[in-house]
Amino acid sequence: MEEHKRGGGVFVAEPGPALESAKASFSTELEKWESEMDQVADLFLRLSSGRRAELAASAHYVAEALQHRNRAHGGQPVLEPEVISAVAKWKKDRVAPSSEDEIISVVRTLAYLGWIDVRPSHEESELLGA
Repeated sequence: MEEHKRGGGVFVAEPGPALESAKASFSTELEKWESEMDQVADLFLRLSSGRRAELAASAHYVAEALQHRNRAHGGQPVLEPEVISAVAKWKKDRVAPSSEDEIISVVRTLAYLGWIDVRPSHEESELLGA
């Protein structure tokens, strides 16, 4: 469904000839998911790199796991520092580990866009006047 070409020193992926027949075959299913696909596309445009997209996927997974854990134990909100710490620990052994600032930025982007539900720590809440 996709053709790859080299152009101007970059690798370009373009729709191939099978795209139109695939669209026709799956149009009903694609329409059902259009809103979700638009949300994911919007998120990836905001993240600006594959590295930040990978961090976002990790942060989303961690936040959801912590939220599930908290629901099972009384329903306390997930705190932002918990997510940041868990992602940092998960990514620390990478060839190029992510900086805490990079993780914070991605976690806050996800929270702002409504992808995860996290609360600032008590200390951060005081600084923000919340």
